[in-house]
Amino acid sequence: MAQPHLVNDSIAIDDLAISMTFLGLSLIVFAIRIYTRVYPKYKLDASDYTISVAVPFIILAHSFYAAAVSQGLGRHTVFVPPANMKNILRYMFIIPLAWGFATAFARISVACMLLPLAISRAWKLALKAVIGVQILTIVMNLIFKFATCRPLRASWETVPDSKCWSDEIGLRNGISLICISLWSDFAVAIIPVFLISKLNRSRVERCLVSLLIMMGLLAAATEVVKLVYVNTFRYGSPDIMRTIVPMFFWSRLEESALLLSACAPLLKAPIEGALSRRGVPAFHNMERELNTYHSQLESGGESQEGKH
Repeated sequence: MAQPHLVNDSIAIDDLAISMTFLGLSLIVFAIRIYTRVYPKYKLDASDYTISVAVPFIILAHSFYAAAVSQGLGRHTVFVPPANMKNILRYMFIIPLAWGFATAFARISVACMLLPLAISRAWKLALKAVIGVQILTIVMNLIFKFATCRPLRASWETVPDSKCWSDEIGLRNGISLICISLWSDFAVAIIPVFLISKLNRSRVERCLVSLLIMMGLLAAATEVVKLVYVNTFRYGSPDIMRTIVPMFFWSRLEESALLLSACAPLLKAPIEGALSRRGVPAFHNMERELNTYHSQLESGGESQEGKH
């Protein structure tokens, strides 16, 4: 029976509206990116393909999150019917799986986009390390989710004689995944600053691209919030349907932020075109004086005479 001092409201409704708004914005940016990559000339590459893989998983995670909210996620547990509780727990099993694929492929996309810009072996190895680590997180997430309970359906319903890992193991796994993701977010956000600063482009253009790429720090911010939340979360809380909402909410913002950070840098051309139509001068490559072959010979001859 519901406790009289509790209000039958949901804290997830507003969170869902915010996350869906950011999802819509990120999908628009993604659509513009793909359009500019296929028209007027088809030039899709590994970065485009990997972010295209991430998008369906992002949509899937948001869809199941919305379904869970419609079933009662965000309300006090005493107000959630047992049948709804089973559905919510099933959705809560699927959402982290979709999150794992979505965030990993989004970060791989950013790394693939930066690889052609890497001018040194060290930067290339760092970006390849990001790709390798993200593949590892997918494997870790799959192993953990499918090995947590035996039988598997014990993850969302009561099964006699079932065996599940302790909450402490889940806590350690969650912290590990968040720390790995946080490192990757900082890597793909900071590395471009050093890469682009060496490109033969205008200072304004380099600043713009650096700023757009560093939008990945938004994803890092969500990871920091999640890390704090995981360390303070009570896994044995009797009001789990309400207290677990922030984790799912910030994960949805993380997915949208990663999609924006992966697509925003490739919007430089549309932005430049829009600015030029409004009379803003187009960005140009920086002009550098180059010594001719003959001038190098003359300078070499003069130095030889100076030695004599």
